[in-house]
Amino acid sequence: MNRKSLVLLLISLVLVASGLFATDSRMTALGYPYGFIRDDTDIHTFPSTIFRYNRSVSGELLTAGNSLDWTIGTNVPLKANVLGFYLNLPTQVDLDGHINWPGFDLDLSRKVQFYYGFKDKFALGFGMAIDSEKNTREIDATNTDYTEDLSAHYFEISAGMSVDKMDLGAKIYLRGASAGDDDNNAIVDESSHSGLGITLGGRYFIQENNSLDLVALANLGFESMGDKVEYGAGNAEEETSYSRLGFGLGVGADYKIAPNHHIVLTVKPINLISMSSTNTNSVNNDEFKDGLSLVFLPEYSLGVESQITKWLTGRVGANQRYVFWKISEESEYSSGNDEIETWANYDSFFDMNLGLALHFGKFTVDTVFTKSLLHDGPDFLGGQTAGLANQVSVKFEF
Repeated sequence: MNRKSLVLLLISLVLVASGLFATDSRMTALGYPYGFIRDDTDIHTFPSTIFRYNRSVSGELLTAGNSLDWTIGTNVPLKANVLGFYLNLPTQVDLDGHINWPGFDLDLSRKVQFYYGFKDKFALGFGMAIDSEKNTREIDATNTDYTEDLSAHYFEISAGMSVDKMDLGAKIYLRGASAGDDDNNAIVDESSHSGLGITLGGRYFIQENNSLDLVALANLGFESMGDKVEYGAGNAEEETSYSRLGFGLGVGADYKIAPNHHIVLTVKPINLISMSSTNTNSVNNDEFKDGLSLVFLPEYSLGVESQITKWLTGRVGANQRYVFWKISEESEYSSGNDEIETWANYDSFFDMNLGLALHFGKFTVDTVFTKSLLHDGPDFLGGQTAGLANQVSVKFEF
């Protein structure tokens, strides 16, 4: 893998690490206050909150006209317990750049997820994604038997505990992929990838009443991955190792200015993400090290949610992040001509969204408007917008 690909991969992994776990329209329209207010998306971080949402069916429709990234799930009571079952949830696993193989197109980006809540405050979760492909070609004239075998897997176990004011969650996951071929049972080439990750999260509601909710939030995550390419049995090898460490703290306030009218403010005074990779090969023993460090200092979100009528709720929210980042590239050549290059910067990122929720009895449709809608107008008024909403969520409670 070349240096540019390594750096791009590190950056993409950081974007995943600091991005959203789900695509809930309500959270997007409020400025992404995930974990700072009570919402059914909490289940994927704090599984034991499933008891709060034990009679519902929900769906996320992210991309218009393409259901490949849509999700659906349900939580149903089982006597005193709760069972959750979700289809096509995102795993945040991207195998691109990890398997060096022509035509490799296995996909682990989506999983099937189960949750089981028991004893009123505990829950366990299990998620999985599997993909494989095998191609065989036999040529009688040359007595050749050629086989190409590709496989990929993702397994996740999560657990949580919740009491009145506190929620805790933990997750461990394993990921892996391999590609290989053999010619008459003689291994020609092999490429493999493996990874292990652990995430921990917790929040505590310092205050919860009819006028103000205050919550403190913390999270910690670690991930280690490795790639390996073998060019024929006993021949050249290339190995790349990755590591990622993340840590964040935050506080949030939900001001209830009137019944069904809220102002949500969150502040993350510090959020750290550090990643590194090391690439070596057995041909010339050269070693290449890349690093990426980000310090979000600080991150804010501000959102407003207001019930306009019994059947309509309006939302507007924004998120702003200030980040110090540093990228380093270190090359250690067997010839002794080493090179080190670093560059750093301080940037600001801002995003703002507007959305509406439509309530029809027990059925709710949440939307996030396309950013050009209010300026360009909908198509039927002669505008140029590409639709009314770029994100839609649906929910049925029973």
